[in-house]
Amino acid sequence: MIDNIEGVYTCTISRNGVTPSAAYQNIRYIYIWKNGDGTYEISDAFGGWYQYGRALGLSYITPGGTINAVNIPANTFTFPGNPLTNTGFGGTANITGLTVDPVQKKLVLTCSWLAPTAYTFVATLTQVQL
Repeated sequence: MIDNIEGVYTCTISRNGVTPSAAYQNIRYIYIWKNGDGTYEISDAFGGWYQYGRALGLSYITPGGTINAVNIPANTFTFPGNPLTNTGFGGTANITGLTVDPVQKKLVLTCSWLAPTAYTFVATLTQVQL
């Protein structure tokens, strides 16, 4: 994780600072893969909140979250994939932050959804497989 964030993750996700119930903890699985241009992409920038937590399925993900790892050890990232949209509800979302803890094999991804309702999702991702 020091030089690569690609992998398979479990996820605990909160929305607007609300502590998640069991349905939003240890979600299986969120994927991060490396693109040919060196950027990374996440399968759902909302960390599975609607797909798994609300059990709405694949039609309610927020795909296309592109992450440019400028300097992983320094937690320096840009997000050239912004803006994003949720496939089921629409609206505009932006990844606003990412921090990496390579010792714990965890990432914390923040994504703000501006419409239809203002929500901030914080996904704590734990790597289970490279």
